[in-house]
Amino acid sequence: MEDVYAREMVVRYTDIDRYGRLAVMEVPMITQDMLTEYYGTLGADNGTMKGKCNAAWVITKMKLRFGKLPVWMGRMTVSACMIKKDGIRMVVEIKATDEDGNMVFTGDFENCAIDLSARRIRRISTTCIQENVRLYEGDASFDKIPGEFADTDLVSELAVNWYDIDFTRHTNNTRYIDYLLRTMDPAYLTAKRITGLDVNFMKESREGDLLAIYRRTDGDTASFQIRKDGAEILRARVCFTDETEK
Repeated sequence: MEDVYAREMVVRYTDIDRYGRLAVMEVPMITQDMLTEYYGTLGADNGTMKGKCNAAWVITKMKLRFGKLPVWMGRMTVSACMIKKDGIRMVVEIKATDEDGNMVFTGDFENCAIDLSARRIRRISTTCIQENVRLYEGDASFDKIPGEFADTDLVSELAVNWYDIDFTRHTNNTRYIDYLLRTMDPAYLTAKRITGLDVNFMKESREGDLLAIYRRTDGDTASFQIRKDGAEILRARVCFTDETEK
């Protein structure tokens, strides 16, 4: 068992944005893969969990901060370790640095296990995770995200498609981020750079579900809510700054 999982990555051409840097939208996918691989070192990746205890990990909260994003063919070291573990929640910290030691991104991910039949949260002690996983120092807290939205804040409605569904048979968390950013003005996104992304995942959605997306903007901060059948399933906040590379 490894207490810290780390590996080297190279920024591929398909990973870059219009400026030739690692695209912000690629980072949630990188961190999702890192979570899977990290849990694999603990003998508790979702494939193993499904077969041995009919459970799977889901992300319930995400906090990402972005630094100096490497360019095409740039190398970075990405690491994952656990900073919190209680009865039903674990927080894994994922960090990436470039070849010069600059911070590329940092992320904290709260995870819970769900029973794949009952679709309810399971206690960690009933999963494949070992009891002696080492905890490292870190800030396991998550910022409060505003959740008050009016009918006039509705900006989009869409149906979950079959390709949005992942191994756990619900909408993959990376797809929600795509849903949110698609509601924003492309000219604004071109003029800005994302510095922070916070998401609370509250309930599941499935193929065919109709989702309503709400958005409020305050300066360089956009807050979002997604509802299904009138019930809140997600809230998020994206922070921007002016783009300096043209």
